[in-house]
Amino acid sequence: MNSQNANIFLAIQQRIESLVDSSNSNKRYFATIDMDLQQLNFDQPPIKFPASLIGGFNFDYKHGGQLARFGSGQITVKTCFTPYSSSSNLTPQQYREKALNYFNLDQIIYLSLHGWKPEYIVDGVDQLANVTGHLMCVSERRLPRNDDIIVTEQTFMLGKDDYSAKPVKGLVPRPEVKVITDGEHAEEFGNEYN
Repeated sequence: MNSQNANIFLAIQQRIESLVDSSNSNKRYFATIDMDLQQLNFDQPPIKFPASLIGGFNFDYKHGGQLARFGSGQITVKTCFTPYSSSSNLTPQQYREKALNYFNLDQIIYLSLHGWKPEYIVDGVDQLANVTGHLMCVSERRLPRNDDIIVTEQTFMLGKDDYSAKPVKGLVPRPEVKVITDGEHAEEFGNEYN
């Protein structure tokens, strides 16, 4: 992909997808890992739970000359979870712990992304070599909803340099040089050589 943001998304998606339950290496933590396209705005969201939705990609840039730009911005990761049971003090302990599992999922996302430098390797080349920083979690909040879906959002800061619009310097072919040593070919080049 030519887009840095697309490659950053793919790197984060791969990172989250690689997370497996330590008690069962065949069990992944998330059934859906996708771009946040407002799927949660539907009455029946078109995703499987638990889900991780990656969005944001809001960057501010400073110009670095020669069409380069240097930016920093925010990427959000939402953890979406449907509770198994109540977390009330009247609920048996084992069920309360299952109801609160979304806190564990948030912690797993935090530990896997905070301080991590995204890499996205294609044919042995890191497509994100110009990402200058590591993801740093700067906020975490629970998003209010009117249904039983629990959604938390973590915001990560990231710096990146973008040289994609910078002109590419290449070799310019040297024109063939004709040397005139006498006046016999002067007509081809004009009278200034006579």
